[in-house]
Amino acid sequence: MPIYEFSCQHCENSFEELLLSSRETVACPRCESHAVERKLSIFRSPGNDAGKGMASGGCGCTPNTCACH
Repeated sequence: MPIYEFSCQHCENSFEELLLSSRETVACPRCESHAVERKLSIFRSPGNDAGKGMASGGCGCTPNTCACH
């Protein structure tokens, strides 16, 4: 079950939501607006030193994309 990060375009609140289906609608828990944008999630796994020193805690690189640059 993926957890996605969102940002509300109305009140600028950042929040996470567990979505069981890609068809679910998401509303901001603060203002209940549906004008939300899914953010690029950055993750870190044990032994991955690529993200050291980054505020987000991880680099987010994959074989096809890189969020470090």
